[in-house]
Amino acid sequence: MGQQTISSVYLAKNTDDPIKISIKVGFAQLGTVKVKIGDNLIVGDISPIEDVQIGKNKELKRKEIRCSIDIIDIQPATNKVGAEITLKGGRHDQQFTLENELAQGDPVMFYTLKILII
Repeated sequence: MGQQTISSVYLAKNTDDPIKISIKVGFAQLGTVKVKIGDNLIVGDISPIEDVQIGKNKELKRKEIRCSIDIIDIQPATNKVGAEITLKGGRHDQQFTLENELAQGDPVMFYTLKILII
């Protein structure tokens, strides 16, 4: 079982424009996704998640988005697992790429991505 936690920042604008999130699990693996802001569950689903609005720029400043991505290695041809998380609507679109190779017989990878909106 693999586990990885990554922290980063995302630059918001001082507007009411929405910030959107997309999450795709790679390598044809199976994954579930949870996106929280504080204790509020924004998304809880099987990937892919496409352009889900998580809030307005002004409202999200100084808040942390927590993405939990659990991936099950279902492909016999590869042990690679990964996900792409994209945020849009802030000062610049930003993509976060997570990628690992699991040990033989290791069936699951748990990713946590913490993003502070500034």
